[in-house]
Amino acid sequence: MATDMAKYKEVFLTEAKEKVRTIGVNVEKMDVLMNLAEELLINKMKFDAIKEDVQNPVLSAAVDGLDRLVTDLQYHIVQSRMVPVGFLFDRFPRMVRDLAKQEGKDVDLHTEGSDIELDRTVMDEMGECLIHLLRNAVDHGLETTDDRENAGKNPRGKIRLSATRARGFAVIEVSDDGAGLDFEEIQQVAQERGILPANPSREQIIDTIFTGNSTTKEVTAVSGRGFGLKIVRNKLRSLGGDIRVESTPGQGSRFIMEVPLTLAIIRALFFRVSDATYAIPVSSVERLIRVNSEEIKGFLNHEAVVLDGEEIPITRLDLLFGEPPSTQQVQPIVIVKKGSEKLGLAVDSLASTQEIVIKPLNRVVRESRYFSGSTIVGSGRAVLILDTANLIMSRRIPVSKLLPKINFFLIQALRNASSPCKASIWAGRDLNPHSLPGKGF
Repeated sequence: MATDMAKYKEVFLTEAKEKVRTIGVNVEKMDVLMNLAEELLINKMKFDAIKEDVQNPVLSAAVDGLDRLVTDLQYHIVQSRMVPVGFLFDRFPRMVRDLAKQEGKDVDLHTEGSDIELDRTVMDEMGECLIHLLRNAVDHGLETTDDRENAGKNPRGKIRLSATRARGFAVIEVSDDGAGLDFEEIQQVAQERGILPANPSREQIIDTIFTGNSTTKEVTAVSGRGFGLKIVRNKLRSLGGDIRVESTPGQGSRFIMEVPLTLAIIRALFFRVSDATYAIPVSSVERLIRVNSEEIKGFLNHEAVVLDGEEIPITRLDLLFGEPPSTQQVQPIVIVKKGSEKLGLAVDSLASTQEIVIKPLNRVVRESRYFSGSTIVGSGRAVLILDTANLIMSRRIPVSKLLPKINFFLIQALRNASSPCKASIWAGRDLNPHSLPGKGF
């Protein structure tokens, strides 16, 4: 008896001495910590600018040390906000099972890559996207058991939900082994509604399913209204991501989404167009090139450069943004990529890369669709961040037809804001577009 008591006492003391290795932290506290890290990064950029101007070795050493500490701090704060995507995936097996039962179908859901991590903010937004795609897969993608047997398929349909990482992005895929997209029917319905030209490309046909075009004959509690995929693409683009579709009739469809791992702090490439500075996420940049102006070929509706045997459409940002046209003989070009699509952005000069804090846009600027956000640099000025997804969408449209309906005076005011406070106001608040600066601003 005494031996047993001694053993229990030893076990109790051992457990009592164990250190607490995990704690629960309120999400709001993590958001406050992230906001403080963002402000610290902006102030660090100011010190970098001062270091370049003063050229003092003691100051340079101190600023370099601060740089390392801020970088380590923001890395660990960002990592602490990351959540395994399995936390999101685990919500769907029951939903798919119940939906399949409701539709009278036999469905298996397979998940892969549950250990891939996403920022909590991105994770929250992705839930709605996956609900729409999985509902579509069960309701529209997969055939009934009888239809599958008649087609020589396994009567039990399969849906695959997977996640992988690629160059700072998470690639989340929803695929099924169902009937695939009926391109002829999609084209017919879209042309009847006047949203598709004659003799469209396969890409144009697929694009209509994201604009509210639905071939479903009747609306159900699950789907049929045509807005699900439109909501998905709009949501992904608001996150700086995008979606593409691959489908083979009779074999199934794949909906492939790309979203950034985190939204708060990213690495960006800075470049100049005329006298203005812009930024673009490094994760979207495929490569940087310089070509002679004679190498840029003019086609019927667009310009392009041939690189390694591939024709890459070119968009001249000076014309797009209403700036004086460039007369350079050697043209710097930033080649960006979203999915399998590429676009060359003709700029005046390339600057540097650095980590930035993304701030939301003023409503009036946001309506241009060519900017996804803004950032404050060390000088206190605001810099607009380009939206590569929307730029790539317009890659083969003549510049004269795609000039954005944008208040260029407002953008100029945003560029010239003389303090971080003013720049933040112009970048983030929904101002009255008629309240332009001039009286005391």
